[in-house]
Amino acid sequence: MRRTIAAVLCALSLAAPAAAETLLVGNKGEDTLSVIALTSGEELARLPTGKMPHEIAISPDGKLVATSNIASGTISLFDAETRAPLRTIRVSGEQAKGQVTLLFSADSKRLYAAETGHDKVAEIDVASGAVLRRIAAGKNGDGLAIAP
Repeated sequence: MRRTIAAVLCALSLAAPAAAETLLVGNKGEDTLSVIALTSGEELARLPTGKMPHEIAISPDGKLVATSNIASGTISLFDAETRAPLRTIRVSGEQAKGQVTLLFSADSKRLYAAETGHDKVAEIDVASGAVLRRIAAGKNGDGLAIAP
């Protein structure tokens, strides 16, 4: 079981500094995403997210970062290079029953979010932020993968 204040970690090559590897940390206790340079340990940025960022996903093309904010039923989408917030996507209308696992499609055009509290997977158009459909899934589904 994940702890409420546990950090979600994920390595990614972001543009600063000079394509160095960075660590992304979802800070559930303060509703932010930290961007940390692995070489120096320096925090490069702290970005606001929705309530309780739980999972972090990076698009296959490396251009986008998404956080699953479980207490607000939203997804925060960021530009990976500039770290600018792009949009907040409302996925779930109920608090504490939001999406958990996030997965981008291979072409980075779709984002899938396992809506654990609703037993569905939301398919989201990344360009518009629109939820295109909800796919029925098993009870409390959590992991996602796309078969080639």
